Amino acid sequence: MILSGGNQDLTIPGKNVKIEVSLSLERKDLSGQSSDSSFVNAGEKAQKIKVSTQIPLTEKEKLTQLAMLARACDTNNEPVVYAMSNPLCLAMGIRQVIFSGQFSVVESSTLRVFDVSFELQEYMTISEKREERANENAARIEPIKDGQVNVGTINPAKINQIARETRE
Repeated sequence: MILSGGNQDLTIPGKNVKIEVSLSLERKDLSGQSSDSSFVNAGEKAQKIKVSTQIPLTEKEKLTQLAMLARACDTNNEPVVYAMSNPLCLAMGIRQVIFSGQFSVVESSTLRVFDVSFELQEYMTISEKREERANENAARIEPIKDGQVNVGTINPAKINQIARETRE
């Protein structure tokens, strides 16, 4: 797995690298107390990627670099978005990720390695991209009233950027 972003490229270091992808499909039960099987789609949530690896104790600088990538933030104090290259993730439609959740390191008691595990979260899911395109199209159609700005996005980082630009 290769992560690229924040002016850095990093191949996930170590041995026995394992990657697990989970997709959460939210459904709300509408049946109440009956035997009805009605439900409503509550949306597709961002996919989670769990990564585990073993980094030899002699390569601790690779662990340091990986931890720095996990902590990295951009100029707006938002987590750095990484492009990723991994066959499993690409098959699941994941192109960009951010570090999210636990970053755990344990020194192995039997091997001379650091057991490292961390979580990544998909950035801009396909559903989010669809919603954003729909909002952009709607923003083009709806007339702007005095004092209003059509944002055309649901991405918080883009909304903050537009807000800063309109204040200047």
